[in-house]
Amino acid sequence: MDCSKYRVNKPYPLHPVKPKDPIHKRNVTPSEIDQYHRDCLEFLEAKKKYSIYMIEWNEKDAENFNQFKHDALTEAGLLHHQKANQIFSYIWEEKHSGGYEEVCSALIEIADLFSE
Repeated sequence: MDCSKYRVNKPYPLHPVKPKDPIHKRNVTPSEIDQYHRDCLEFLEAKKKYSIYMIEWNEKDAENFNQFKHDALTEAGLLHHQKANQIFSYIWEEKHSGGYEEVCSALIEIADLFSE
């Protein structure tokens, strides 16, 4: 099974970084304060965009995961097994660090045990 189709195609974004407050410096100039204010406004705007992007990214990731789960259980012949969710959950916990391919392989191995 080709598991690459379950990855989110959008890159995972970097979290915006709040600008450093110049007030702790000695002899802060008014222009530095103005620049800090502009930087803070840009930061707040970037934070809003980041939040929206992350909601979309997480929704797509969850959608892809659910499709992977369905397809992997189907491939293994376990989709309609009475304990399909428990089997998948166990395999996921044990194998997901190896990637979707590892999870799918482990499901097929477990399915072979049931078919014998």
